[in-house]
Amino acid sequence: MVVQGAKEYTLMCGLVRDKLSDLRCGERGFTLLEVLVVLVIIGVSLSLVTLNLEPSPAKVLDMEARRMVMYLENARDEAIYSGRPVWWSAQDDGLTFWKRDDGEWVKLEKDDFISEFKLEQKVKIESLDVDGISAKKGEVTPFFPAGFGPGFSAIIALKGRRAAITGDPIGNVRMEILK
Repeated sequence: MVVQGAKEYTLMCGLVRDKLSDLRCGERGFTLLEVLVVLVIIGVSLSLVTLNLEPSPAKVLDMEARRMVMYLENARDEAIYSGRPVWWSAQDDGLTFWKRDDGEWVKLEKDDFISEFKLEQKVKIESLDVDGISAKKGEVTPFFPAGFGPGFSAIIALKGRRAAITGDPIGNVRMEILK
């Protein structure tokens, strides 16, 4: 019995075999050196892309200072809209927001308008002054319902770079990158 297509199959196998023998004879293909050069080029390209994806310390500090200003402005706004003071305290790595209920301190959680603020990528709060006096970490500072509070200045830092976040007694909060 003759299988239909057997002749074509035999011809195809012969062509494939001829092509393989051509490769074995060195007529086609890449040398090891060519393959290594291509791999080196790909590796260098990937490393350049990876370096460009990581933000610079100056950009990280700027972004974190802006985020901190937004959180403090949100706390001020919450005090105004709720008609109750919102208190905040600074730690090395961020801010915690508080309210008073029946004489007890209650931390504002994620379900409230504002919640704890954590600084990213090793940014730290170096110092905090309230009304010109150095404040200890963890001391609370208020935003009152009228929108005002004591003036304050916080310095945050990352890898030798510093930024100042300041609040004036009428509730304006600003940031400045220090030289």
